[in-house]
Amino acid sequence: MNILAIDLGSSFIKTAIVKFDGDGIKLLSIFKTPTYGIKSGKITSIEDASNSIRRAVKGVKESISVNNDKTVVSKSLSVNIDKIVVSISGAYTNSLKGFSELTLDTDGATITRKDIERAIENSKISAGIPKEQIPIHVLPYKFKANNTDNIEDPLDMRASSFRLEANIITMNKNDYENIKQILSIADINKYDLVSSIYANSLYCLNSDEKENGVAIIDCGAQVCDIAIYSYNSLIWMNHFPFGSAHITNDIAKFLTITNEAADKIKLQFYAFKNGENNAVDYYKTGSTTKDTVSVDTIAKCVNSRVDEMLECIYASISDSQYERYVSSVVLTGGCAKFGDISEKAFPKFNNKAVRTLINKNKFFIGESEYYTQPEYTCLFGLCMYASGFHTKYELNSNGILLVKQKKKDFDIIDNYQSIENTIKKTDLNNEDNIEIDIKLNDIEENNKNVKKEIKIEGIKIEKNKIKEKNFFQKAWEYICETLERRF
Repeated sequence: MNILAIDLGSSFIKTAIVKFDGDGIKLLSIFKTPTYGIKSGKITSIEDASNSIRRAVKGVKESISVNNDKTVVSKSLSVNIDKIVVSISGAYTNSLKGFSELTLDTDGATITRKDIERAIENSKISAGIPKEQIPIHVLPYKFKANNTDNIEDPLDMRASSFRLEANIITMNKNDYENIKQILSIADINKYDLVSSIYANSLYCLNSDEKENGVAIIDCGAQVCDIAIYSYNSLIWMNHFPFGSAHITNDIAKFLTITNEAADKIKLQFYAFKNGENNAVDYYKTGSTTKDTVSVDTIAKCVNSRVDEMLECIYASISDSQYERYVSSVVLTGGCAKFGDISEKAFPKFNNKAVRTLINKNKFFIGESEYYTQPEYTCLFGLCMYASGFHTKYELNSNGILLVKQKKKDFDIIDNYQSIENTIKKTDLNNEDNIEIDIKLNDIEENNKNVKKEIKIEGIKIEKNKIKEKNFFQKAWEYICETLERRF
């Protein structure tokens, strides 16, 4: 299964194509291009934004590599994409709390996936979603059955009642339509929209952090997305309209230089600070005379803005009433590359442990320098989401119930992808084995109510197995038996 991931950032649009075969995620291609038509996470020009997306998708397809030695194939290569996933900035989203409680049977009944789906749907009603908002994620957490709290997975448990709480992530309907429009113009169809901070959490957080509760902060160019992860799910999120671009603007105004020159000084700031250089040479805009500024002076400009950002972020977390769930903090995004930001954040975040180091996620195959760069964590989180490594249960942006897959379910993904109802028959009079190419849609597992999309090719049925009943009836029974053994 080939996946196209599109991270719509305010400064850059990042795209990746990965292959997921059930064993892991392999990076085939990655590309980054400047963003036009999107500022502070929101669309400012339909035409510019769609053109930026088109360039990003074209670039990632043209640079796809097929070998481990990064050999690049011809730009005329056409790659088949099975699934597309697109990020949504926190500037577009809101976080609402919902809950649902189902009465099953006074004598007890087995909790099914239909029960879980019904409870998740009901939680949207209790949240009181405004008419102008639509949900893009409904993420249940804090399951309770038989008066037992903190149940990890209620499926197949017997209970007389069942309760869950849910974090419902919504966005404005008009914003949603604008996103659809720029993607449609860029020839992007049949995709899933995913909150950028949700994608970040999938890639960045380890099992201990998810278990103990953690705040994750994605410091982008113009927006900081903030979320709290607990009960193995995203339980709250917010955003703050600040990013690394604001630091660039501060330096540019302070030194009277272009943003491009200021950005270079910003990126080199910590190298200057920790090196032998005590001063930075630069040219003011329109001037041919070299000026000099001390590193300490730049530090005052940068540090005051960073301190303000950290204070506002933690104030947002404290006001959320979910601060008690936070035992540590993870910083990612471009701002996380500032050398001492974790030291600055530690006292600002009530002396909670702060991590900026990004480790390669275990689900990715091979090595790449991008895996540990904080500005790419959202992109790789999107790839994980599309591969099935999301939270345990979720209603996605298309209103479909997603269930986190188990390892055994991934074994068939590479060979069984497409959906189509066709049967290619061979001559029934042939004494040799009969080969059938059949593709099935909406196979429902017995007693589980799970719809699977699979493709079965080249199933061989011996002729002596279809003597007593007509061919199609016997073939269908044989295929069902084969599916039961495989699942």
